[in-house]
Amino acid sequence: MVPRPLIIRSKGVVAVARQDNRVVFQGVHMLLETQPERPWGEEARRNQLILTDVTSTASN
Repeated sequence: MVPRPLIIRSKGVVAVARQDNRVVFQGVHMLLETQPERPWGEEARRNQLILTDVTSTASN
């Protein structure tokens, strides 16, 4: 049996090419929701990802 990761919740901010606004996302299991947020302005564009409740399960 090989362990595989199980990600319960995810959230973050991503810099999407050709988009002036930050894009925020939140996810639970396999469901993911995104929406545009405020403009980047003078702030450096970056991606930030936060994963919570990450565990490992065994697959058959």
